[in-house]
Parts: sequence; structure tokens; C-alpha cells
Amino acid sequence: MAQAAFANAAEAEAARLKSAVADALEDGVHAARRAMKHGLSVAEEIMDDAAHEVKRHPLPVVASTSVLSFAAGVVVGWLLFGLRKH
Repeated sequence: MAQAAFANAAEAEAARLKSAVADALEDGVHAARRAMKHGLSVAEEIMDDAAHEVKRHPLPVVASTSVLSFAAGVVVGWLLFGLRKH
């Protein structure tokens, strides 16, 4: 008799825990989807702002991109080949 009562209580607790885990998982999935949608929206807004800035000031944007690309190439080249001293 006591074992049956314990088994029933254990089953009820297991069902409660299963429900709590399922709810937490569902909440996590919903939050992740909402964050993904927000991230995509922000990324799209950044791309639109960048395109607008290029249209407004094409020469300074192209010049600064070229300078930054050259500087990045110099740094990478220095790191790859400048540190190899025989």
C-alpha cells in the first residue's frame, strides 16, 4: 500500500517536472526566435544605413575603406612575415 502511494507520488512529481522542463524549453525557444528576428532587423537597418551613407558620400567612404584595407594588409603581412626572423 505504501509502495503504491509512493509510486503515485513519484509519477505525479515526474509529470510535474516534465511539464516544467517542457515549459522552460518552449520559453527558451521563443526567446531565441525573438532575439534572432531582432538581430536580423538590426542587421538590415545597419546595411540600409551603410548603403545610404555610401550614396551620400561615396568618395570618403571608398577612400577610408581603401586605407583601412591597406592597413589591415600591412598588419597581417607584418604578423605573418615580420615575426619570422631566422
